[in-house]
Amino acid sequence: MQFHANHVSASEDGDYFQVMFAVRKSEEDTESPYLIVQRQFEDPDGGVCYVETHDEKYIGHFRVRRLELSPSSVVLEIDRPEDNIVEVTFGIGPSDFKLVARVVDIITGAIDPL
Repeated sequence: MQFHANHVSASEDGDYFQVMFAVRKSEEDTESPYLIVQRQFEDPDGGVCYVETHDEKYIGHFRVRRLELSPSSVVLEIDRPEDNIVEVTFGIGPSDFKLVARVVDIITGAIDPL
């Protein structure tokens, strides 16, 4: 699946971390493409992330094979044989990218969430 996002955000709340890439025409527009990747560190999770998109085929808890972030795109590959790659392009400023990159690094385990 591929799409272009107009909105990129990252958030953290205690031991919970999330990145979101979305096309938002309005707040009521629930059919527009989006990708959310979440991970919690409160309990042992075996490296599994929660993934959600506008396409029900990509909703669930998955082991992430790859989560590559650049200032203009993100590629998510989940551990299953089919329907396993989501690629999103976007535009983002340097300070926003730094925040999103930090949360992605925490989600992937590249850096410690503490």
